[in-house]
Amino acid sequence: MGTTAWESILYEKPVVAVGPLAYSFFDLIYNCRNVSDLPRLLSDAIRGFRPDRDLLLKFVWAMLESANHGEWHNPLATPSVLEQTNIDSIARAIVREIEAGKDREVAALLPV
Repeated sequence: MGTTAWESILYEKPVVAVGPLAYSFFDLIYNCRNVSDLPRLLSDAIRGFRPDRDLLLKFVWAMLESANHGEWHNPLATPSVLEQTNIDSIARAIVREIEAGKDREVAALLPV
């Protein structure tokens, strides 16, 4: 059974990401942007990885704070994504994100 990158992060194991990923911003991930860098990144991950518990907890907290209910899949493979309750959940999440974005824009305009 394979381990996902999320599981590896939570178990404080090194993760080497190849290609653009939504979580490649996370400082504890070795992000490979060029295949020629892969041998060096693998070596760094094996020899130099040091878990950072505080950063991990901040990451988990941020993920939980920004999580929304709802499924997002191909409706042909997962027809339940078209159920009204799921569509309503996704719509509410989109509205919350738009409102949060407006709040951030207004906050940025306020003097400090």
